[in-house]
Order: sequence, then C-alpha cells, then structure tokens
Amino acid sequence: MIGARASPARRAQGAHLLLVSSERLAAIALHEVINSLLAQGGAVPATSLCADIGERVQLEAQLGRVRRLDREAWDAAKRRLSG
Repeated sequence: MIGARASPARRAQGAHLLLVSSERLAAIALHEVINSLLAQGGAVPATSLCADIGERVQLEAQLGRVRRLDREAWDAAKRRLSG
C-alpha cells in the first residue's frame, strides 16, 4: 500500500507499479538492464537506467488500460501488426 505521507511523484509512480504484474515488472527491468548494458558497452548510469525502466513500466500500464477498455480495438491492432 502506498503511504499517505509519500510525495505526489511517488504516489503517481506507485499507481503504475500496481497496474503491472510482478512478473511483467521483473521482465521489464531485466530487459532494460540487458539492453542498456549492451548498448552502452557495459557501464550504465543508474539514474538513466531507472528512468528507462520507469518509462517502460508507464507504457506497459497504459497498454494494459487500452487492452481492458477497448478489447475489440486491441485485437484489431494485434491482427494488423501480426500480418
């Protein structure tokens, strides 16, 4: 549970984290770490890595909302992308 004394920014991020499953969060973090390490040659600043992971989690939460709110549009988009 997100505490009432947390800053507004932390409460906003917590909402995104609650919308994504723990398995997806782990996969996102692992994917971003590996991609960043490979792209940067093995050294990545923690702040940029955290920002990249945060952006990806926000995107995943937004995609989850689209999936739930408009299932027909989501299925149509998947069909267009798959071929």
